[in-house]
Amino acid sequence: MRPISVSKTLLDEDLHDRLPKITIPSIIFHGRHEQVCHPGWVEYMAARIAGSRIVWFENSGHALMVEELERFSAQLAAFVG
Repeated sequence: MRPISVSKTLLDEDLHDRLPKITIPSIIFHGRHEQVCHPGWVEYMAARIAGSRIVWFENSGHALMVEELERFSAQLAAFVG
């Protein structure tokens, strides 16, 4: 049995219909200079996950947890309480 690759799953599987099934508190962090995941997808996800919200990182791309470490840590800590 071969291990399942998370990256392959993200590319091959259509999980759009599962977004409304997410019922836990959710926050989506996204860098304004992101080149991997288009901001439209973030807005799409947030619109379909009840009660979720987006936190935009104005000075970051894909590695916002490195590029804006202090803000990332503060936002995550505030979210988890």
